Amino acid sequence: DASCGCPVYVTFHWYGNDCQPKTMGNYDHLLGRLNEVASIMEAYPFVQGAIINQVGMLNCPYGVECIPNSGKYPADKQPDETCPSTEELPNGLATFVAEA
Repeated sequence: DASCGCPVYVTFHWYGNDCQPKTMGNYDHLLGRLNEVASIMEAYPFVQGAIINQVGMLNCPYGVECIPNSGKYPADKQPDETCPSTEELPNGLATFVAEA
């Protein structure tokens, strides 16, 4: 149990990329991370779950050095520097959070 001083939650950050979380594989990455947490919970029953303490959208494509405004949907070209409404994100960032 937690009285050993061991952490009882796994924490991590999770980000989408370039307003294209499906195309960039970001949702699949999240599922992989959650499966990793499940494995930890099975191996260490005192671990109670995960805390995703940051969720956001990076302003660059996935898998490369993050150079701001270098993707298909550069924030500096979008109203309020947010994700536009697209087929992948019909309601912009709200869709991203809801799908997560």
